[in-house]
Amino acid sequence: MNGLSRFNPLTKELMSQQDFEVHLNLEANGDVTASYENVVLSSVFQPIIDRQREVIGFEALCRIYDSDGNPICCSDIFCQCYDKHWIIHQRNLDKLTRVIHLRNFSKFESTSSLFLNVLPQSAIHWLKINKEHGLITDRINELGLNINNVVFEMVEHESEDDKSLAIAAAKRLSSGFQIAIDDYGVNASQEDRVRSIRPNILKIDRSVLLQYMAGDKEWLLHSIELANDVGAKTLIEGIESQEQFSAMLALNIDYYQGYFLGEPQHLSAYCEARSQ
Repeated sequence: MNGLSRFNPLTKELMSQQDFEVHLNLEANGDVTASYENVVLSSVFQPIIDRQREVIGFEALCRIYDSDGNPICCSDIFCQCYDKHWIIHQRNLDKLTRVIHLRNFSKFESTSSLFLNVLPQSAIHWLKINKEHGLITDRINELGLNINNVVFEMVEHESEDDKSLAIAAAKRLSSGFQIAIDDYGVNASQEDRVRSIRPNILKIDRSVLLQYMAGDKEWLLHSIELANDVGAKTLIEGIESQEQFSAMLALNIDYYQGYFLGEPQHLSAYCEARSQ
């Protein structure tokens, strides 16, 4: 568990802005990071482009390090459940990542879309804690961001209650946020879930892209058809070559993301490169 077993089993859920503030750090480069138990969270952002190769937004990605500065695989934290206390830690870390992403993003971008990952269990928890919903809405407004440009990505992990997840998504939509289903095609991907949530954007996993490039085209074409059925835009992830990009452009997919189009980096570096 890379030292994660040292997490305090008595830790309480972070609920208020004051709870979050005590975990935040301002680094020398101006970035906001978060310290939690024995790990540090930081932000990087990967551009998302449209068919004209214009940047329409950024996905905020978390980088996690232990107390010695060694990187920790995010899936070790967010895709595992080691004991009954772990869910609280997952939700706390999930919330803190969004806190630092919003603050770091607001310093450089106010008109592009911001894609934020959210665990299904966190989305369902929002249904029960209305205060938390108001907190993030107020904070987005205070930072000068447009709620309509914030996209919550429902990460495709197993959810105990798909009905509650659909209700949580509907609640976010009614508040002006956009909803995306992330990594469609792997893990807990279910067509019924997409039809019940009816997201604004369907993000198709890189594995589906690779299947298509290898000649197995059915799943990608079906995913595009599903998105059209529910009125969602399509976004293909994991583009790493011109060949892949050209093949996806031929399918009239709406948005594109991958290392070929832009690597995850601090927004300050992206803005500096764009200004040159």
